Amino acid sequence: MEGTPELEGDGQKRAVYRELIQRWRDGDYAASVPQGESAAEVAARLQQILPQLLSHKEDIMVCTHGRTMRILLCLLTHIPLSQQDSFEHSNTSVYGVQDGVVTIFNNMDHL
Repeated sequence: MEGTPELEGDGQKRAVYRELIQRWRDGDYAASVPQGESAAEVAARLQQILPQLLSHKEDIMVCTHGRTMRILLCLLTHIPLSQQDSFEHSNTSVYGVQDGVVTIFNNMDHL
């Protein structure tokens, strides 16, 4: 968390990450790891581009990390950030949005 000394070792990193995710689940969207973004900061950044994403009439592709995708899905579906883990996500999965509605979730048919 902020103010945490440099993280050492994968086990400690995983523990800090799990703690961060729990804080987000508990509604502390300002929590972040050292030199990282909070859920609120990621959401604010995504909010800036959301109108552009939704205004496209042609297909577009957005490639991002899973946590960012979950936050984007929360914004698209108007679900609180604390519920972001309700979206199952796998690496390289595909989501589809049509007219502002998420129509395809975590599709892995391309693999």
